[in-house]
Amino acid sequence: MSDLEDRLRVLDALYIPTRYPDSPGCKAKTPSAMPVRSLTQSVLRWPQPEQVLLEVRAWADEQRRLRPSLRRIGVFGSYGRGTASVGSDLDLLLIDEAADGPQHQRLCSWPLERLPLSCDALVLTPAELQALLSGGSRMGQELQRDLRWLDSTEDGCC
Repeated sequence: MSDLEDRLRVLDALYIPTRYPDSPGCKAKTPSAMPVRSLTQSVLRWPQPEQVLLEVRAWADEQRRLRPSLRRIGVFGSYGRGTASVGSDLDLLLIDEAADGPQHQRLCSWPLERLPLSCDALVLTPAELQALLSGGSRMGQELQRDLRWLDSTEDGCC
């Protein structure tokens, strides 16, 4: 198996469960809450970014109560930069000390379908996050630039 094939499998593991909740091994309990154009109207109604972040914070608070191993939750991408608009999806980072196994399995244990928008999520341990941030990868650079934590913890990243 080539290095490219390995990398593509990793991308599939991250992409497929978040975009296709009916994919094998990851069943969503409800359809995505992603706003769509009505068949009877020409207007697309999309939640304001402030409303999305408010709902994500409420979801995050609930997850913290349910999972003692959850350290932090943050947004990156357009919501982290403050540039979210119509069509923006939610890029979510979950720091969980108990995270284990491949990324697609980690994602299946989180109720992402209850978030207000379609979500691309990444579940990392604190050590994995530190390695990513210090590794110089494009993803690490994006997180350093855009990551916005959804809690008031000021003691570092985790």
